Amino acid sequence: MSFALRKLTPKSFLRQLPEVQDLTDDDECPVCLQNYVPTNSPTPGIIERLLSVAAIRREPGSIEPEHAVRLPCQHVLGSDCIKRWISPAEGSHNTCPYCVQQLFTPVKYPVSNHSLWEPLIDLLDYYGFTLSPNGWWRWDPMQGAFGVNREQLLESKRLARTHVSMLRHFFKPDVDMMTIIQTISAARLTVHLREVVLYLQLQSNGIDLPVIEEFSLETPFVRLKKHQEDALFDEFQKRKLFDNETSGRPRRRVWEHERKVGCVPVMDWKEDKYYWGFA
Repeated sequence: MSFALRKLTPKSFLRQLPEVQDLTDDDECPVCLQNYVPTNSPTPGIIERLLSVAAIRREPGSIEPEHAVRLPCQHVLGSDCIKRWISPAEGSHNTCPYCVQQLFTPVKYPVSNHSLWEPLIDLLDYYGFTLSPNGWWRWDPMQGAFGVNREQLLESKRLARTHVSMLRHFFKPDVDMMTIIQTISAARLTVHLREVVLYLQLQSNGIDLPVIEEFSLETPFVRLKKHQEDALFDEFQKRKLFDNETSGRPRRRVWEHERKVGCVPVMDWKEDKYYWGFA
């Protein structure tokens, strides 16, 4: 059996697994031999859990009720057992224990379950922006240069000349000015899309941000609503994104200026660090 592999972190993969509803009283996890707890059943008390033969086999402090979840390959396992199997700290496996099929393509950045996620990633790919395995944006000039028009290039050329000293530190010394202009054009065109991706990543990583409703991805491109932009700005204030700012400008003006030239906060998810960048 084959199925499309999604790019997910282990945590994101476990979160999106569907629970199995059609269980009998005798169904049990084939790994730990513990009976499954129905989805709508209350969590067993400590006495019931301690009396479980399977629970006694576990290490003290690690006993959890087993809910049945279905893997992409359709095999059913206990939620706690598959968590132990996949967890980088304990198992670090990326295959089904039964059929040994790969379950997902592992990445080191949060992946959202929002219905907008895949269309957003596909649309940004059209404009040359792809996420590296570490979660940093990469821009491919061969792919992305075709997405910008002459008017956008001229405006980006003006910005590049006006802010040349500020923009140069984003690029390697040997990058020519035309590539810089094309990058700025593509970045300005997609800045709101990349903000939405970052917003969804923060949400999937447990940050409490206002919910994004369904909306169209047709041009002009969607953007966060005012209260969502404010929430994202406040989040990066908490994360001290502006602490190294030396211009003396108000933080909100710095935020707006960086977005004007196409920059968004770029996350280093492993180190929990962030900085401004195009890609």
